[in-house]
Amino acid sequence: MMNNKLINVTESRRFNGMEGDVFSYIFNKKIKLEAKGLEDSYTKACAAHFVSLPDDTVNKLVKYTAEYVLALLDYYGDDFYADEDFDFDETVPCGRVLNYLEPTLFSAMSSNFMPVEELTPAFRLTLSFTPIADEDIEWVVRNGEILYVGEAVKASPWDPKTYEDSSNFAED
Repeated sequence: MMNNKLINVTESRRFNGMEGDVFSYIFNKKIKLEAKGLEDSYTKACAAHFVSLPDDTVNKLVKYTAEYVLALLDYYGDDFYADEDFDFDETVPCGRVLNYLEPTLFSAMSSNFMPVEELTPAFRLTLSFTPIADEDIEWVVRNGEILYVGEAVKASPWDPKTYEDSSNFAED
């Protein structure tokens, strides 16, 4: 079991794997963590990878998310009625996009085709876009490479189709 102020991982009582939480400096809050079918050292490695993402990677995630949000708002058009607190400046979208994201689940991810000892850290982070009910966004990262940013589709960092998904706004 790992307990510190950034990562808290314990064996799951609900499923075969690990659960807990990970603190995100990006959002300044704890995020629920799940690692189904995984053991604790790989789960900790994935969480530690997330916690230590370099600023340039975080900036790219925010940029890609802002681009996705702009496309989403364009898609909804006049049917989008935001509450009074929604103030998303399309000319400087990156500066405000984090204000409208609520991280809901950090998932450590493994490959079914590789032994855990050979895996590099990989995760999917699910974010709720608060101005639109039931609109979730995903970030998928493996070993520092941003593989997917866009509509929540349960993308996997180990599936090559993740890169090709039409709702992928990542440019790495």
